[in-house]
Amino acid sequence: MTPDTTNMGEPVRLASAADIAALQWRSYRQRPVAVDLPGLGEKDRLAYSTRLNRLMAECGCNEGAVGLLLGAALGTIAALLAGMGWIAGIAVIVATSIALSGLFKFSKLSMAKAHFFSTLEELQALANDGDKPPKPAAGMTGRDSAMEAGNG
Repeated sequence: MTPDTTNMGEPVRLASAADIAALQWRSYRQRPVAVDLPGLGEKDRLAYSTRLNRLMAECGCNEGAVGLLLGAALGTIAALLAGMGWIAGIAVIVATSIALSGLFKFSKLSMAKAHFFSTLEELQALANDGDKPPKPAAGMTGRDSAMEAGNG
């Protein structure tokens, strides 16, 4: 499987274990992924394709915004409790906002990357074994479904 840069809108097709092994996180980030493994039903192919594409598109923006607001609130409280001057207080607010925003965003991107690779491992096992895939709830990984059911 070699990257084709002539048509960036064409999805990367995962039709074999070799295709799955060749897929790298950043190599095809701008291209959609289409799971086309033999033995998978159309519904399962679509579910895996949707999950992989959603995980590749994750940017962590919502989590970064929450971190920014939380950092501003905590920085304001810290500056008021410490009795800091106006300039020092603003510096604390800006520093905590940037730190928490980056931490929250990094955490979300790390989780998305981990779920991306665990999904690829599931597909690799299916491609090697030919077993039927687990049926996760819509939008959830198999691990998330097991945890929700109390098995994780």
